[in-house]
Amino acid sequence: MIWLITSLIAIAILMIIAEIYFKKYLNKFLERKEAINLFLKITLGASTIFVATQANQIAIIQTENMLIETAPLFNITKTSIFEDQGIEEAYLLTNKKGVASYLQFNKTDIYEFTYLDYSFRYRVNIGNNINITKNIIKENEWYYIPEIQGIDTGQIKQLIQDYIKEKTGKEIYVAANEVYKVNFVDYKNKEFDFYFHYSEILGLQLAHTDNKSYLESLPEVTHDRSFTTVHSLHNKEVDFDFEEHIKNTVDDFLLLHKQATVNY
Repeated sequence: MIWLITSLIAIAILMIIAEIYFKKYLNKFLERKEAINLFLKITLGASTIFVATQANQIAIIQTENMLIETAPLFNITKTSIFEDQGIEEAYLLTNKKGVASYLQFNKTDIYEFTYLDYSFRYRVNIGNNINITKNIIKENEWYYIPEIQGIDTGQIKQLIQDYIKEKTGKEIYVAANEVYKVNFVDYKNKEFDFYFHYSEILGLQLAHTDNKSYLESLPEVTHDRSFTTVHSLHNKEVDFDFEEHIKNTVDDFLLLHKQATVNY
């Protein structure tokens, strides 16, 4: 009987000890599990951030490469930045993507009309006063300052129409176009010519991206019944009388027309 009681007491003591150790190790296990879970959460979060950051960097690089390896996106706006230097007419050319190097920015005014089945085209190339802008160096920005300021295509158009009527008694219509040419080299070192046309409604709009399409857009003329005169204007011609030059050019055309009709 004593032996049985002693055995039961011993078993009870062992169970108490076992329960104490079980709770102790169970708590350690739970603490370790929480630590493991916390470590996994931190590691997973850091990995997610790293992957997202790398993906974002790759996307940025791909976007930059795409912008570089595409055609430039030009925009031309009139600017008053040089008014303090007495320059009222100036234009700013900006590029929003792609690469454009060795860029040249110029303007040509074109006047065309038909007189008694003969066509006449007068081109006025107006130089860019680069001496004013040579010290202004900004990435993807260029300026065009006409060397001869104040040439109004509308007034020149009207002058030609009035002078033809004065000389011949006939009324004609003169088509006037302002063409801005941007010559540049892209990231592949290839040379391009972009042409912008001006209209009172739309302003300056990109019309052609190569010489071929621009030349093809010009009206076809019969060589023996067409006359073309080209004049380039530069700031060295300070005493140049543009109105008188226009009249002399029209006189030359009328003389050529008279000679051609006699010979024809």
